[in-house]
Amino acid sequence: MVTQKRYRITGRSMVPALGTHRRIQALAVMGWSVAAQAKRMHRSREYLLKTLNKDLVFLSTAEAVEAVYADLSMVVPAGHTLRTRNWAKAQGWFPPLAWDDIDDPDERPTSGRDRCGPSWNDVDDARIARILGGEWRMKCTIAEKRLIVGGWTRSFKELEALTGWKPERYYTVDEDVAS
Repeated sequence: MVTQKRYRITGRSMVPALGTHRRIQALAVMGWSVAAQAKRMHRSREYLLKTLNKDLVFLSTAEAVEAVYADLSMVVPAGHTLRTRNWAKAQGWFPPLAWDDIDDPDERPTSGRDRCGPSWNDVDDARIARILGGEWRMKCTIAEKRLIVGGWTRSFKELEALTGWKPERYYTVDEDVAS
């Protein structure tokens, strides 16, 4: 529930909009369009977009956004969400798991990842094991590709056929070995 300081404007309770903004944005990063979020709140897309530009929002709006966020923050939407995710990424928004306390104005996202996915140098040993175990079409970071290519004992043509990668892009020769 929204527990922030409340203001009385035009006879209705208002609260700071930061947590509301972050919740709408985080859902967009996951692929939930503003229109889909608004529909679940029984509000218009335009109303929700205007909310993103306000410093204060009605308590009822903050609670509606919070309820939808609670329902959808761990659910990946079905269908075509790439446009929404790309838009959210271009805005510099963060996903739900990047926030420890989404309502805290001093909170900075704590994720070791970039705004919409793994950083180029993140390494997940489980993902490497899954790829080497046969899940060749799994997405991975550049650092993971370098580790896989560096430890590959068969031909690069075979690796390219399995993964679709160009192994030469990720192969590096250690300076100690080269000298």
